[in-house]
Amino acid sequence: TMIEGVKTRPGIILGTLRYMSPEQARGRDVDARSDIFSLGVVLYEMLTERPLFAGETDADVVAAIIHKEAPPLAECLTEVPAELERIVQKALAKDREQRYQDVRDLLINLQSLKESELSARLTPSAPVTRENEAAQTVSAMTEPRFSVRQLLIGLPVLLLLVGVVWWFVTRGNPETLSPASLKTVEVVSWASAPGEVYSVGSFSPDAQMIAFTSTESGSTNIWIKQTTSDNRVQITKDDFRNSYPVWSPDGQELAFFSLRGDQHGIWRMRFLGGDPKEITRLDDGRVRLRYWSKGGTIYYESKRNLFALDVESRQAKQLTSFDESKQKISAINISPDEKQIAYVSLDETGNSILWVMPAQGGSAAQVANNKSGIRNPVWHTDGKRILYSANIDGAFQILVAYLDSRAPTQITFGDRDAFALDVSADGAKILYGSSKEESDVWGVEVEKAGEFRVASDIDSELWPDVSFDGKTIAFQSIRNLSQGDKIAFGSILTKAADGSGQPFETVTNGYLPRWSPDGKHVAFMRLSGETADLYSVKAAGGAEKQITSGGVSSVENTLLPYNRVQASYYSWSPDSGRIVYCSQRSGRQNLWLVSADGSNDTQMTSNEDANRYVHCPLWSS
Repeated sequence: TMIEGVKTRPGIILGTLRYMSPEQARGRDVDARSDIFSLGVVLYEMLTERPLFAGETDADVVAAIIHKEAPPLAECLTEVPAELERIVQKALAKDREQRYQDVRDLLINLQSLKESELSARLTPSAPVTRENEAAQTVSAMTEPRFSVRQLLIGLPVLLLLVGVVWWFVTRGNPETLSPASLKTVEVVSWASAPGEVYSVGSFSPDAQMIAFTSTESGSTNIWIKQTTSDNRVQITKDDFRNSYPVWSPDGQELAFFSLRGDQHGIWRMRFLGGDPKEITRLDDGRVRLRYWSKGGTIYYESKRNLFALDVESRQAKQLTSFDESKQKISAINISPDEKQIAYVSLDETGNSILWVMPAQGGSAAQVANNKSGIRNPVWHTDGKRILYSANIDGAFQILVAYLDSRAPTQITFGDRDAFALDVSADGAKILYGSSKEESDVWGVEVEKAGEFRVASDIDSELWPDVSFDGKTIAFQSIRNLSQGDKIAFGSILTKAADGSGQPFETVTNGYLPRWSPDGKHVAFMRLSGETADLYSVKAAGGAEKQITSGGVSSVENTLLPYNRVQASYYSWSPDSGRIVYCSQRSGRQNLWLVSADGSNDTQMTSNEDANRYVHCPLWSS
């Protein structure tokens, strides 16, 4: 890296000492995440009016940067929004992998917080309840000369000054896109309803409006919103599942797929409102509308193939002939000129491949591949580029594939999934969807009927287990849960059950922790490839011990919220000496019993029926 013409190298420390990142203070290589840490220090000091890292000597300052955690803002300020606390703590994470990966995400979070706080200021005060009373009674060590909420209005300006630019795409020739030529603007956001793991949307022909799906009203409906206005309008207002909206060429209507009892099909309606009108019925409940062309054709994906529906005659024609039993097709889309088809297939090794083929038939050409998954191919209007989302280091990022054999270009680098949805007709804007999944562990004081937060962090905390003496909990902490794809890949932490103190990382990679009755060990599951096994670790930490090696039945769970289907997947004996669990290693689902040290692993039941399953083992006291 270059700093004002001086080339740095490992071991050389450059910069203002108090604002250095831990890796910079250690003399290690730095990147943009180091600047985010420095910005976090600035935000903290702006809010608290006190230095974060101080000492009598430079060595003291360096030691504080490397080892000292930032005290919670609530220790210095009154009325600190919980989201602001989370934002600042994430910016100041010692481990840069746990920090904001891109300042764009920090900006989006602060803008969202600013809007919510501004909205709160414009809303009449709500009556004090037990929940908001607790939030309003945070004690402070010092009283700031300004309001935290007033400061929030100015914070996004600071971030804009550091040069956050994204998301307006270069026009004209299909030049290789550079992230520096793009800037991002959040169009709409909302708190998702249970089960809402994904939303889709599309630009109007003039790109002044978007249509999108949301469950904000209770069921999945179509909404519209101007890109430059805060107002959004719900268009469909029923209890059916309405999704995948596309705009008519004149921008006056929307077509969408609807599950209406036994009336699965494509419907149309005026974007200003009115009664939906059925265009055609379909026997597939997984239809995805792709494009409404100027020639009056609606292209849609059904049963892993692409179809063209003539709106006037209501007749549909199948354009592709993929055999679902032979080819694993996951997404198909048509180019704006209706001459090319892009699709994603899965090969026998699980590798995702993005292909392009002529719409009239012919051989396909590979333009991109990814071992961890490709989703959402979206054509650029020039017909020479395809935007798509691929799993890069655990998060889906947006990339651009070129039809002239150039290597794809990655254009997002955030720590949250980003899914390409649409490109405006002039080719200047990309519409994409993203979600931030968060969950915390809470407790309830039964006699007082009052809730309290036990564990809250920038990640998703879930699946807690309480020790038998009731004093400590063990739980999972997962970064970027990503629609449940990473629910088996997180750390296991322990913490006081009353929420006091800091969490202790017991296991760096595991899930579904369970305390031994004597409180000395925590058992957990770990996934290796597609096989899960049981492990244990001492409650105070230390070496892990693998208990099983033949496989344990996987954990089944719902999506948003991530509730387990069974109350128990394995169970400790009351004397903490054995564990009973379910496994299919014999070819059928059976109960197995293993000693806590991994010895004497024996099959308990003799089920030979392929249609019979055993679940939820529990010991008597």
